[in-house]
Amino acid sequence: MRNQIFSGKGAKNNEQILRILFEKGQLTAWGLSKELALLDPKKPKDSYHKAQKIQSVLLRKNGRLEDLVNKEFIEKKENTYLLTATKGFCSATTLFDEEKLPKPSLDFFSEDVVSLVPELKIFIQMLANLSYTQSKEGYREVRKVTMNLLDKGLHFEKISNEEFGRFYNDEFEQYCLNLLKAGSKSPAYAEWTPELKEASYKLIAKLSDMCQVYLKELVQLGIEYKQKSGQLPVHGIANCDDEEYFKRSYRQSPSLYRTIR
Repeated sequence: MRNQIFSGKGAKNNEQILRILFEKGQLTAWGLSKELALLDPKKPKDSYHKAQKIQSVLLRKNGRLEDLVNKEFIEKKENTYLLTATKGFCSATTLFDEEKLPKPSLDFFSEDVVSLVPELKIFIQMLANLSYTQSKEGYREVRKVTMNLLDKGLHFEKISNEEFGRFYNDEFEQYCLNLLKAGSKSPAYAEWTPELKEASYKLIAKLSDMCQVYLKELVQLGIEYKQKSGQLPVHGIANCDDEEYFKRSYRQSPSLYRTIR
């Protein structure tokens, strides 16, 4: 399944904007416009005026930048634009062939994100110190997990960046478990230094804790829904099967992905 923002109206611009921000990092609207002008196959002699026209399209009301910000694929930070740390970055990886995935800019993690997950900042800083040959497998795995979510029917544009992060964390955990069950290790992990592996342990533990919190919230929402619809007594859960039902639905049912839009 293809990411919906890369189909229909504005698809080409959306794709080019995410590609540019993936490789170049955060840019102003003018910086983005100049990069987009360079992609014009006709190569206009007056690229300055071409960039001006592009900028007016990007910045107009309900233009490409406003739409992508509203859908949380990118965020505006002062006068620059950058990929959101989960939905935007993961979506961008799917725009490249697995074997031709370029080295990304890692400046997309805003202070808001790393303040919530300090372990992420440490991990990313250490990952950035690896050679691209060493770290490339990690980005390929990000792409694989993201493609799994698309194949399961998750509508990226209809959920928030935070909600996407919850689905991604759960899918990544399942991806790692599948590797362990198969008796194999992550190709990227094999190239990591002991220090980076330790940082990854702490990050995974943190993400696992966050997933448990989100899962409990989802279970509680499901219980409240069943109570309101008369399927459960108002005073609480009839039995433990109800909680187990919502856990199984969250992890296994593709229909759940399609209903959150």
